[in-house]
Amino acid sequence: MEVTLRQPIPSDLATLGRIHYEAFRGIEETHGFWNPSFINPEASTEGIRSMVGNPGIYGVVAERDGQILGSNFLDERDPVRGIGPITVDPKTQNHGVGRLLMKAVLDRSAGAVSVRLVQESFHMRSLSLYTTLRFDVKEPLLVMGGKARSEPLSEVVVRPLELKDVEECGALCRRVHKFERIGEVRDAVTALKPFVAVRNRNIVAYATEPTNALVGHAVAASNADMKALLAGVSRLASEPLMIFVPIRNSELFRWCLSEGLRSISPMNLMSIGEYQEPRGSWLPSVIY
Repeated sequence: MEVTLRQPIPSDLATLGRIHYEAFRGIEETHGFWNPSFINPEASTEGIRSMVGNPGIYGVVAERDGQILGSNFLDERDPVRGIGPITVDPKTQNHGVGRLLMKAVLDRSAGAVSVRLVQESFHMRSLSLYTTLRFDVKEPLLVMGGKARSEPLSEVVVRPLELKDVEECGALCRRVHKFERIGEVRDAVTALKPFVAVRNRNIVAYATEPTNALVGHAVAASNADMKALLAGVSRLASEPLMIFVPIRNSELFRWCLSEGLRSISPMNLMSIGEYQEPRGSWLPSVIY
């Protein structure tokens, strides 16, 4: 039977969550990077649930003869589009389903200023596929997790991000990246556990979900502000940090290591279209 594509519906959640978990577990176990604290069945299903039905996120499901083969998502909440997660059932991988799912969201994103994704750099098939689809590697990343050891800075207040902070966070992101992620930040207020760092009454850093890199990104005016944010979150949040660290930022990377954060697996940030080197400190989510 021919593979057909359609949008996901709520009744797909259990199957899509299972495929997401099994696909990433299979890839990471094969390459020796499996970490159940980062990807587990519950996190996979909840991550998919947060996207299905969100009007700012376009989803596509691949199906053959009524059987779901995989899915992909496109974040359309802000000017830069973010792809992922894309997953294909391990029983049907390497038969072109992933390419179909990627083509569907790339066709959908035609005309966007930029399209981005985060790729597991040890997975040669996906790296090759995305490169043939015109993605370029822009930044090497490392998944890191744990609690920071340092005490929060007395001159920086770390607190939950509130709806009144969204515009200021958008302005900060625009200064660092040349674009804003206001739609994503606004959704985080109600759906995630976001934080801001405030110095002299100004927001100098924010993170939409610093304990789950699958859904959360962070932006700061400087490395000092990012460190203050992460140290504060480590005291306020019950869960450990789980972040994507751009390892070319040697100062931040060394700080994470000195704070006791554990290196988990290598990733790549990839992009099509306009890309500006960030002018500040930042941590991407699984889409960018």
